[in-house]
Amino acid sequence: MKKGAVGVEELNKEIQALANPPSPGKAEIKRHVTFREGDRVIHLVNNYNKEVFNGDVGTIASIVLNGDGELILTVRYPATEAEYSATDLDELTLAYAITIHKAQGSEYPAVIMPLTTSHYIMLARNLVYTAVTRATRKACIVGMRKAYAIAVKNNAVQMRYTKLGGTVMGCIVPSASHTAVASYACDGRLPVRKHRV
Repeated sequence: MKKGAVGVEELNKEIQALANPPSPGKAEIKRHVTFREGDRVIHLVNNYNKEVFNGDVGTIASIVLNGDGELILTVRYPATEAEYSATDLDELTLAYAITIHKAQGSEYPAVIMPLTTSHYIMLARNLVYTAVTRATRKACIVGMRKAYAIAVKNNAVQMRYTKLGGTVMGCIVPSASHTAVASYACDGRLPVRKHRV
């Protein structure tokens, strides 16, 4: 969860204050959060021009004014480096703590998961499993035993009401191919898929 005392927004503020406090030698800029040199950040959307994608985590290498007096924030990612102007900063947020959703598909040496009844709707076995399996060396659940018990017992999968099925079915059109491989064309909303028959 993002909100609340143990939500990622509050945890990021608290961890930033301990792990990367303000100092005269570190530049910073205040937007929706305070960004400071040395902060761990996560990119929130796909940006093909920067070659940085949703979920990429990096470290702020510098915050400087360029020759035109424009603020430039540089983030060093494992595979690249990207520059952000003041208008691009909504593509970033702090990443000392991230949601389980943002952590999916990634691995970390250690995972600490706060678990309380304040986020009752999120207490589900599959979310605890996903969080714990992100850890390669150590996972630690901190919180209420009651919340853990509720989560482990809750194996129900929440129904999600979306229009994805209709969108996918609406854009898949079988081609005229009569070969052993059926090709499916799409109008550009989804990539072309090939399936063996």
